[in-house]
Amino acid sequence: MTAPRPSKIDVLRRIREHLDIKNVIDVGVNFGTPELISAFPKAKHYLFEPMEHFRDPIASKYQSLEHELFCVALSDRDYDAWLVEKNVAGGNSATHSQILEKPVDVDGKNIIKCSPMEIRRFDSLSITVDPNFLLKIDVDGKDLEVLLGFGEHLKRASVIIIEATFATLGARLRSCQEAGFQLWDIVDLVYYGPALYQCDLIFVRNPLAVRMRPPISNFDKGLWEPFR
Repeated sequence: MTAPRPSKIDVLRRIREHLDIKNVIDVGVNFGTPELISAFPKAKHYLFEPMEHFRDPIASKYQSLEHELFCVALSDRDYDAWLVEKNVAGGNSATHSQILEKPVDVDGKNIIKCSPMEIRRFDSLSITVDPNFLLKIDVDGKDLEVLLGFGEHLKRASVIIIEATFATLGARLRSCQEAGFQLWDIVDLVYYGPALYQCDLIFVRNPLAVRMRPPISNFDKGLWEPFR
């Protein structure tokens, strides 16, 4: 057995060995999520990305996969807002986005674009998804609002992948545990200076996780893998 590694590619490989994921819901696609494309090429990918300039790269990267792109932002309520596209890398194209309820001035430097947009709960959209789906959320801080907007649909998810910073990790962990999921792994750790800044938390629905995780009561030394 290959020793587990704390990377998204590796944890998806391990999940795929146990679960038959037929649908992927990717919230905050950006240019695309290569790990999900590679791990689930036969699944249907439901892609949520409100920023217009990502649409052509998404179409190119997902052309060989069954997919559907929704150019709306998800949250825990339905309302209309403003999509503020920012550049934090010193160029002239947007690298990040933020949703605000009021418009801001575009300066062409930090603020690249400000445009009206629709914000919707997932459960207010007419989307039928396989009950054993994988949900990935990466929306620059509004992840819990997106999670709440799934409502009863969340009970049918098998896996959740959600980004967390050092400041939001506790709240995300509690929310997913309260929704019936078990922490499966922590991957893609990023440090800023001497301390952990952000990571991705991987959760598996409790009954599935119990089935997939070897019981520690029947301790097998060969399964004990300290990470170095």
